[in-house]
Amino acid sequence: MDYLLSVSNPPIIHFGKSDFRYVRKDKNRASNGANFNFMSTTVHDIKAFPPIFNAVASGDKTFEVRRDTNHFEAGEVLRMREWEYKGGGEGEYSGRELMMEITYVQRGKFNNPVADGFCIMAIRKAEA
Repeated sequence: MDYLLSVSNPPIIHFGKSDFRYVRKDKNRASNGANFNFMSTTVHDIKAFPPIFNAVASGDKTFEVRRDTNHFEAGEVLRMREWEYKGGGEGEYSGRELMMEITYVQRGKFNNPVADGFCIMAIRKAEA
């Protein structure tokens, strides 16, 4: 199924279903005060358990392994939000978040150690 997007008359931009990406536009400021232009940057919201979040925040962890369902690309931004798991499928956000820029993506294809459908992303703190 295809979709049409008309911002003004003209232009009309035609998109195929596979061209859509999830982009958060409801917030334009991270908790650390960094500003981002969401019209030019794709931002992916992801949950991170406290030990992972702390390792990324301290700079000890400079990579992220995820299913590649969002088709992550270098230059995009991860909004990493700390998620405190309460058990039984329940949990809540702590309110802490980091904005991390994706600098490289290794996908699982052919002869590499990444499983098909997954990716490893090199990340660094995004510049304001």
